[in-house]
Formats: sequence, structure tokens, C-alpha cells
Amino acid sequence: MIIAKSSGETLTEHTNNLIKISNTNENNRIEYIAIIFHDTGKATEIFQKALKNNKIVDFRHEIISALIYYYISKTKQTTIYDKRALYAIITHHKHINTIKHIMEKIVNGTPDTNIYYETKILSKELSKFLNNYNINVNEKVLNELNNEDTRYEIFYELLNEIAQIEKELKKDISYRILRGKLMFSDHIASYSSTKNIEIKTHNISNISIYDKLSRKWKLYKFQEEMYNSQERVIILEASTGSGKTEGALLYSEKYLKNNEKLVYIISNKASLNAQYYRLSEYFDRENISLLYSNVVQTYLEILKEENNNSNLYEYAKHLTKLSQYFVKPIILTTIYSLFKLIYKDKSYDKISDIILSQIYNSVIVFDEVQIHYEKKREKSNRFEYEDLIKLICFLLENTNAKIVIMSATLSNKLIKDIKQIAKTHNINIKIITYTNNIKLHKYKIINKNITELEINEVNNDYIVIDNTKLKKPILIVTNTVNKAIKIYKKIKNKGLKTILLHSRFKLKDRKTKEKEIINNFNNYDVIVTTQIVEVSVDISANSMLTETAPLSSLIQRFGRVNRHNPKEVTSTNILIYNDPKDYHPPYRKNECAESYEILKEYENQSISKDIERDMTKKYYEKTLDNILPKSINCDYNNLFGKVVETETIQVITQEDYEKIIENISDEYLYIKLIENQISIYYYYYDKFDCYTTNIKNYNIHVVRNYTYDNEIGLQISENNYTNEII
Repeated sequence: MIIAKSSGETLTEHTNNLIKISNTNENNRIEYIAIIFHDTGKATEIFQKALKNNKIVDFRHEIISALIYYYISKTKQTTIYDKRALYAIITHHKHINTIKHIMEKIVNGTPDTNIYYETKILSKELSKFLNNYNINVNEKVLNELNNEDTRYEIFYELLNEIAQIEKELKKDISYRILRGKLMFSDHIASYSSTKNIEIKTHNISNISIYDKLSRKWKLYKFQEEMYNSQERVIILEASTGSGKTEGALLYSEKYLKNNEKLVYIISNKASLNAQYYRLSEYFDRENISLLYSNVVQTYLEILKEENNNSNLYEYAKHLTKLSQYFVKPIILTTIYSLFKLIYKDKSYDKISDIILSQIYNSVIVFDEVQIHYEKKREKSNRFEYEDLIKLICFLLENTNAKIVIMSATLSNKLIKDIKQIAKTHNINIKIITYTNNIKLHKYKIINKNITELEINEVNNDYIVIDNTKLKKPILIVTNTVNKAIKIYKKIKNKGLKTILLHSRFKLKDRKTKEKEIINNFNNYDVIVTTQIVEVSVDISANSMLTETAPLSSLIQRFGRVNRHNPKEVTSTNILIYNDPKDYHPPYRKNECAESYEILKEYENQSISKDIERDMTKKYYEKTLDNILPKSINCDYNNLFGKVVETETIQVITQEDYEKIIENISDEYLYIKLIENQISIYYYYYDKFDCYTTNIKNYNIHVVRNYTYDNEIGLQISENNYTNEII
């Protein structure tokens, strides 16, 4: 009996676990072979002795595994030989450069590698093991490898084969895919064994999104079209609140039933968390995972909400582990997280190949992709348009993925570029547009600073602001936190029922406010917020005040007015404040100027979603279409690893920090960090007089120069100008 783990788990038990997790069999011969042989190098005297005595030995068993596979398959031709299987076997723990270095020492006879010649292969036990998987190798053949001269000869051939594989790696991603599949199964099987838990890798083959939705409402034409589409690339242009998410799920249903995965990409964490709850209406939560930096904190928050009685911290770490390996069938992630994980370099060698193997054949949805429709800024590491194009090129070329790109408004250039990429790769593409001619909005431009708004009259049902009658509840959206705070105080002083929401609240306070706004929105006269409302809160106001912003952002804000149970409007329900003296931080000045010119064309007209789409396309043509590169650059090799996830940093107040260090158990530490963290821009780290400390290997950023309360949020002392913080 061959032992595979120090726990006593046998090689047969471990191998069977891998076969079960990978959902493979002898018909998928190459992956099956890689699994069977990957740990055969443990069938040696030295390794068995080390396992039984629970000792660590300086011995790469995977090199002997590769030796055995190479000899049996290529030399003796007892089973199929494939260089991809050899690569997966010999590198399923270490990078190829590390293995190559050890192999060179073995061939050159370096004394510290004598163990690779001296250790005896347990040919009788290994022959029995292989025969169980229909690989018929007799003991005598395996025993030939215990001859030192034979072993040297095979090591020499093996080193040359590795050198050849190394040349092919960059050109043929199938090497990485197979390696990733083997490592995925191996890691999950080992993790499951260590934790003594069964991990289900897929469990939604019987789900029917179509039936669920059809019972709730009549599907829109574009949703039916998504459901029936077979094309590999889908471009969907549909208005905010029209059901794009459901359209993407309907397209994905047939692939999910075929055990393929759905990777749903949204640009910010707040929207991802909201989407998690939304998808929970259609799938069991055990089938959905979240993946982004510090996601363990979000899982802790979810577990607290569910009143989970297990050790919250340990279970949150468990869920995070499953997310990192894309174990579950539905993965919600940021574009940066996916971008970082699939790039193969020294830092992400193992995990990148695992992720590649798991997204192979998957459906990848890019939601609200217009957020990345920006020209690359000088010295900027933000993920922008050119990065998006390169990522899509990479996925289409290397992963056989199905791609869904959707937004309320897509630029003509993006559509043209994606069509060209699809044509270049001979990929079928479908463009679906949902038209909506209901006139939902009518706006008026007010040429002054939004903080100077005047309340002329207050009634039970409406408020007259700057001589315009607006029906309650009214949503006010500013571009900066400080303006939102100033307006909130003004509204409150008028005796109106109001609430303030922005990014500079502690997470526990922000969550409370978001729930209050969603559940009791109509009980408020005025809700004051920043542009975070564009993506993170599903609400429907009767009227809105907003600052000038890029039209792509303004249309997102418009989508929060007359959203639920929409009705045609004839009177003004939106006021847009444009201050000629304001440079409109955090946006580029020219973006707001071009938006203003287009806004003037449609002022005082009742407009539909279709008109708003046309307005945004005009904006793109004037601001970005002409300055972005005219040709498509799909050279993604020098791009990865250079993009940052966020321009914000999470801080806690000095007061909360002092409370935390009084009790620093892991679970307590993480829970308190979650509850009390506040988001600020890196740029303002010094203005808030922040410093970084470390508790139990966690970096914690602490802010000293502040005032905070759960009504207003985090504020800096008056002498520090922070108008640009969102």
C-alpha cells in the first residue's frame, strides 16, 4: 500500500479524489493520465519512510513521477505519451525554472542530488496501483528504473524534453490549461482532506433561469434573444433597470448546465456585493463566490447577516479559499482581480494556471463596461480602455470563453473594435439592442454651484427648488463628499426629513444607511449622496438634483429616477447644476464641458432611454473616440501586472484602533476591521495624518486628523482642503 499523505491517506484514495473533483475519466485520456501519474514519485522508499515518520525530506517527488511516466509511456510505450501531461506532472508543485535547475544538478551529478539515484522505486506496489487504472505495467519494467545507469539515461532525456517544452510554452497555452486542471484537483483534494470536508465543485446542472423568470414576468424580446443565442460573443446594449443581468443569466444557462462556469465581472466591490444578493434570488448561495482583495471581510459580513453559528473567521477563510480557486460555478469578481490572476509570472504562477483552467470554456460577462472607457493617463495604472481590449483579446485567443459585453450605452468605437477582434479570430458575434421609447426624464440646467441651491417652497408631496416644482422623494447627487455634507446640512436645517450617504462612512454605518434607504426610501423628503449611488444602490426617486459630470455617469444617475414602475413625464424631474467656475473634480474638465454642450441640445425636452443613449454616443465621439488608438493593439504580453485595483485605501480611526488592540484575537480583529473601515483616496493619506501599523501580520491604516459621527461620516480638520474626495 502506497501512502500519499502523512495523515495516512493512500495514493489510491488521493487519486480517486482527484478524478472525482476533476469530473474526468479514461475518455479524457490526457488529463486522466496526468492525474494517475502525478504522485507516483511518492512510491519510493525514502518518501514512504518520511511520510510514515511525519518527517520532511528534501526530495521533489514530482521529478520521479515524471521519470516514471516518461519511461513507461515514451520509452516502453505502455500508455499514451503527451508532453502536456509530462509538463503538468513535473510542475504541479514548482515552477518549470525551479524543476529545470534541479534536473540540471541531477544530470551533472551534484552530490546533494544523489538521493534521486539512490532511492528505490517500489515497483511491486506501483505496478499494482497502475494496473488498477488500466495502465498495465509489470513489476519488471518498473524495476528497470532502479538501475542507476538507466535512471541517468532517462533523466538526461527528460531534461532535454523539458527544454523543448519550455520553448513551446509561450506559443501553446494548452500546457498551462492541463497543468492548471491537475493543480486545481490536487489542491482541492488535499485541502478537502486536511479540513475533513467534502467540497462540491458544481451543483446547478438542473437549474432553469428561464422557467424562474417566465413565472415572474413576461420576458423582454432581448432576453428571449439572449436565451436562444449560440454566438460566442454577445454585445448587449440595454437601458439601466431593463434586466441586462437576467439576460446574461439566460444566455449562460445552457453552459452552466454543461458544467461550464459563469464569471461575472463588475468594476467595483459595492456593485459586486449587491449583485451577490441579486443572484441569490436565482441560485443557492453555496454556488456563488465573490473574489477581490480582502473578500474575507465581506464573507464575514455575510456570515454575520446569516447568523451562521460556525467559527465565523475560519469559515470566512474557507469561503475565500474556494473563491481563490474558482471552485464554485458562479464567480463574481472585479476586472482587476481576473486580470491579475490569469497573468503568468513568478508571483502568480500556480494560481494563474489554475484560474486559466477553470475559466476555459466559461462564460465571462463584462457588466457596465463603459466605466473603463477612458484613455490611458500618463503614469496611470488604472484599468482603462486599451487594457480592456487586450484582456478580451487574451480571453478569446486562449480560453475558448464565451464573452458577454453589456452596458446601458456602448461607444461606437468599442462595438467596432470588438467586431474586428471577433472577425480576426473567426468568431461569431451578435449585437443586441433593447429600445425603450418611454420618455422618463426631463431636465433643466441651473448655472450655479449645487451647494447654492435655493429651497423656495415645501409641500407634503413636492418641494420647489430654484423655482422648479419637484416631486418627493428627491435624490441629490454631488461629485464630492464635502459638497454632499454641505447640502445635507442645508436640507436638514430646513426641517426636511433627509439622510446622507457617501463613501467616507464606516462600513457598518454605510450598510445601515444603504438598507435604510432601500427599505424606507419613500419615507424621506430628500436623499443626499455622491456618485456611489450610480452603481451600489437600487432605488427609484421621483426627482433628482445633480452636478454636471461626464454623460456616461449622468445617464447612470438618470437611471435612479423614475426607475421602478416608470411613467411618461411632461414636467421637469431633474435639475443639472453647472458651475462655470467649478472644474468638476474628480472628472476631467473637458469631459464635463463636452457633456454640458450636449445637455444644452436636449434641455427642457422629455427624453427616452434611446435618446439618452444617442446623447452618450455623441459624448463618446467628442471626447474619446477620436483620441483613443485607431488600431487595435492585442499585445497583452507586456501589459499584465501593471494595473492597480483601486485608488482608495481602507482606514480606521485612532479611537477604533485603540479599542481593537485591547482584544486582538483573529476573529475579533477581522470583524472589527470590517465594521469600522472607511474608504479614502490614497492621495489624501497625508491630509488625514494617517500612519500604517501591523497587527498579527495585517497592515492597518490609522487616521488621526479627523472628526467622525455616523450621521455625517469622516471629516478632515477645516485647514485641510479635501474637496476632491468622492
